[in-house]
This record gives sequence, structure tokens and C-alpha cells, in this order.
Amino acid sequence: MSDILFTTFGKIHGDSHKTKLAKRGILTVGYRRSSPSAGCLQATEAYLIALNVNNLERGIYHYRSHQHILTKLKDGIDPDLSQILCHQSFALDASFLIVLSSRFDKLWWKYPHSRAYRSALMDVGHLSQTFSLVATAHKLNTWLTGYFIDDLLNDLIKVDGHKEHSMFVLAGGHGPMDPLSPGVVKLLKATSP
Repeated sequence: MSDILFTTFGKIHGDSHKTKLAKRGILTVGYRRSSPSAGCLQATEAYLIALNVNNLERGIYHYRSHQHILTKLKDGIDPDLSQILCHQSFALDASFLIVLSSRFDKLWWKYPHSRAYRSALMDVGHLSQTFSLVATAHKLNTWLTGYFIDDLLNDLIKVDGHKEHSMFVLAGGHGPMDPLSPGVVKLLKATSP
């Protein structure tokens, strides 16, 4: 899990890169990840929902990418994830979910509103692709979705829904690759001629 978080969201190019540029008279705004980010603002946050991860208690965590640490937000997972994710079956089979949120307060500092939203979507897309590649390299199945109940997911990861808002959900694990749950497959077989 640590490798997946770091390779996808971690501070890949940091202090040594910054020092080299400073020697050449170039000051940088922040750090860089493995994926591009609009204005190098790194406005996408990652929240880990650990369901069945070795050596990690079940719960909700915020990944602090510049420090490569997890901060626990909540023990256990009380709400019905299936309801929050509109009963998508992958939520039941995943070992973990990663909620990507966008920090619009960071983006609005540099970009007008419409450009900030476009930048947020591109950042989430880049990070989702990187996650899919990294998790697949770790021999995990992946699922991605933008279909969820916004207010419930924002409450779960403790963001306000305005300055920071949930945008996309990534999931990984060893569950079945079939996008249909076993119950849905059984129902389809029972109702087909």
C-alpha cells in the first residue's frame, strides 16, 4: 500500500530538484509528483479507505503526500459504502478505496473559476491513470468511478464540499474482475430466457 501511495501521490521530485533549480536562479512553487499537475499546485488530495489492507487498521486516512505519511481520520467505517457509491459492486470486493478530492482553494489562487475546474479534472485524470498503472504492476485489480453521492462522501472524508470536494474514487484489491456482483449475475441468469 505504501508503494502505491508514494508512486502515485508522493513527492517524487522534491528538495534536490528544487536546490538545483535555485542554483540556476529559478524558484519553484512546490514539489512534483509522478503525474503532471496544473501550475505545479498539487491540488488533488488522496484519502485512503482501508477495508482489508495488511498491517493497516480498517479506517479512513488522509495521505500527506509531501511527507509520505497517513493521518488517521476515523477508526472503522460506519456508513454504508455501498450506498455512498450507489451500490456499485466493486465497493464490496475492494481491499481499499482512494478518494481523490480537489482543493479548489489552491486552484482559485492561480486560475479563474472555469479554468480551475478544468485543471482539477485533468489532475484527477492524470493521477487515476498513474494509479491504474502502479496498482496493476502490483498485480491488483482496479476499479474507478465518479458515480457517488457527493455529500455523503465529503462527510466521510471530512471535507467541506466547497473549498475541497470529492471528485473521483479509485479502488484496488484481489476481488473479481467482473463488474457485476455475484448477486446481479445470479439475477440475470434467473431472468434470461
